[in-house]
Amino acid sequence: MSRHLAVCVAFFLSVQLHSSSQAIKYGMEKGQSYRYHENVAVAIDIGPSMLVNINGDVYVTVTVEDILDNGNTAYVTRIDSAEVLFGSPMSDATLGEGLKGYTFKTVITNRGKTIKEAPIPENLDPREKMILTMAGKFFPVLPDKPLQRGESWETTEKDTTGPGGAMIKETVKNVHGKGERNRPGYDCKKFNITGKIHGQGVKTLRGKSLEFTLKGEMKGSFFFEEQEGLLVQYDTELQQEETIKGEHGSNKYIHTIVSIRMLSP
Repeated sequence: MSRHLAVCVAFFLSVQLHSSSQAIKYGMEKGQSYRYHENVAVAIDIGPSMLVNINGDVYVTVTVEDILDNGNTAYVTRIDSAEVLFGSPMSDATLGEGLKGYTFKTVITNRGKTIKEAPIPENLDPREKMILTMAGKFFPVLPDKPLQRGESWETTEKDTTGPGGAMIKETVKNVHGKGERNRPGYDCKKFNITGKIHGQGVKTLRGKSLEFTLKGEMKGSFFFEEQEGLLVQYDTELQQEETIKGEHGSNKYIHTIVSIRMLSP
């Protein structure tokens, strides 16, 4: 091997080792905008003859307002358009038109952990609140260490949602490295996700405060462009069981299946 070739090989290997030793992180730039299309399918089984189906599409633009001194990213999400069909035995309704142009601000770390998010207004239709919840928090939390094919990383995420912090939810996720994958126009790394969810809280139903618990499992994957620090695609599926504790032991059970695909055009 010539000395010139040996130097080139050594340089190539050093670059490969350096890139593989770095944990991935979001690299969104101040002033830049990123568009995403979210396709949503939800089935909620509330009981005999009461199945609610939710299907639709939401298009959003994420604009980076600032990169803070600590590296966190402050961005504004704008609803460009939304058309979501809510179907039940009682009635069907298509919502989302009234949310066009709606904006809200979020702050995340460069690993995607939410630091601050704007509260959803209480005066909105509960179904519109659901649309905003799904559209406003979709960046997955990234591993804090480099993952090669077959390696995994575990994270625990706690979330308090609902009026007055009425629900406390804990999600334990395992992220698995799957190696390099090509997406149209992008060179990505693929990661699979599995997780378990536990939660508890209090909700008001017909003027009464009722305790409830929930548990579920999730699975999915995401494609990440390492050089640009860009989320390209994120697919998740969640199955959840909720138990509402009624009076005199008359518990109510709700089974929910949620499937979401988020794509960068």
